Amino acid sequence: MPEESEKLWRVNDSCVAALTGTVWWLEAAQAWTLLSFATPDAAEVTPPRLKDATLVLFWPARIVEYGDDGMSMVVKTTHGYYAWGSGSDVAFGALAMGADAVEAVRVAALFDQATGGTIRSMAISQEALHDD
Repeated sequence: MPEESEKLWRVNDSCVAALTGTVWWLEAAQAWTLLSFATPDAAEVTPPRLKDATLVLFWPARIVEYGDDGMSMVVKTTHGYYAWGSGSDVAFGALAMGADAVEAVRVAALFDQATGGTIRSMAISQEALHDD
């Protein structure tokens, strides 16, 4: 059985972070977010250099994604949904058909070999899940 990692964590009362892709960068990403992200304004601090991983930060007013290039971008949601990683296409389809986030990950795991393990969810403000 593959080893599992906690790839979703609460940074503070208003921010949740998640990592997709390789877990090699998980510890560095967690340390960086917990030390650097007290407020959304801190998003200008340089993140750890990630390879084959994406770090996503969720605040009530925005979603910021950090990719392999070390650059950040504010993410616009698609029809009020946000999914990323190798199973995101399947998850978007499940969300569009009425699944909640956990159900969407379960469906994605049926079709994507890199999606799976224990599914965790954390509640944040609904505002973070919709376009402004």
